[in-house]
Amino acid sequence: MLRIDSLRLSLCLASTTSVLTDAFSRAGFGLGATRLNGWIRVRIDHVLTGPGWYADSVKLGPDLGSDHLPLIVDLTLVPKS
Repeated sequence: MLRIDSLRLSLCLASTTSVLTDAFSRAGFGLGATRLNGWIRVRIDHVLTGPGWYADSVKLGPDLGSDHLPLIVDLTLVPKS
């Protein structure tokens, strides 16, 4: 079941990122693994930006006891010209 759900999520994210931009892909560094599960590290948390928004920087926050790491994103709203 998890595999099917993961496939659905991947397809949904792929169709969404054709319109929106993944902030980590634009301004992050490394794998950006936000999900911690023993030795498994994956990026499952995303910040998506649309037209007029720009991701200046993206980094992972410290482990605060959750099974997810915080995703810290600095965004700029570009004024319309």
